[in-house]
Amino acid sequence: MLILDIEFMTHTSNNQGTPLQYIVFNGKFCEASEVMLSFTNRSFNYGDGVFETIRYTDGKLLYWEEHLERLAQTALFIKLDIDSIDWDSMKESVLFLLDDPEITNARIKIQLFRKGGGLYRPLSNQASYLITAAALSNDAFEMNINGLKIAIYDEVPQTISRMSAHKTSNALIYILASIFAQEKELDDALLINQHGKICEATASNAFFVFNNSLFTPPLIEGCLNGIMRTKIIKLAEKNGIKVTEQPIPVSQVPLADEIFFTNSITGISWVGAYGSKRYFNRMALQLLDLLNQDVKNYTN
Repeated sequence: MLILDIEFMTHTSNNQGTPLQYIVFNGKFCEASEVMLSFTNRSFNYGDGVFETIRYTDGKLLYWEEHLERLAQTALFIKLDIDSIDWDSMKESVLFLLDDPEITNARIKIQLFRKGGGLYRPLSNQASYLITAAALSNDAFEMNINGLKIAIYDEVPQTISRMSAHKTSNALIYILASIFAQEKELDDALLINQHGKICEATASNAFFVFNNSLFTPPLIEGCLNGIMRTKIIKLAEKNGIKVTEQPIPVSQVPLADEIFFTNSITGISWVGAYGSKRYFNRMALQLLDLLNQDVKNYTN
């Protein structure tokens, strides 16, 4: 047996949070330091799995049903057998894990991966799951004070395929883009697809404001089908903001009035600088207010 570090345990940034002592492995609670996975684990060896990250705030697992639906769809897409998973029990486990009056905000990660060994051909398609959590200090959702500094990552383009919209454990391109941003002393980077069009950011979907209208790359451009992406589009349209899903050439990036990123943990993060270009955040703030109102009214 090999002890594998749980991913979030070495992270210290606000988005990653402070790891909780306990985790859930296939429905059983145990201390995170005691989790043991075989060296034959397929997620470790091949990235053979899927995952979701979910925001917990004020006793609510935000957009739980949407996350669970995407998790199940992605699991079926990679041909995981999830018939044995009790989704209601999984939710109860998550809530029990967070049953602490000092934890009001947290980042939840649910990972499904194929059981057993094998090489590229698995010995089984049955799924195991791991639930980890980290306490967050900030309330959902708060706008970043300083705008993000970004650049274009074009060393490895995102390949458009049926896989692109799914959240799998194969995340190497996002890791490389994040390292690129770190090396350039930037906060984030925009990824492009093989046609040179904007795809997404390292851990977020990307939105652009031109002349008071909102634009975002369509899923056919290779971006993730983000839960928060869908939520922001719906909130914008409901409140009279025109939203257009269309390809965004790199040449259009410095022409935008605003750029902001969305994901389920931070909500909305505005971009302040791309090279010498500086951006505003008026619509980002407007949408953040709408999002927080939606969270206030949300029940699960």
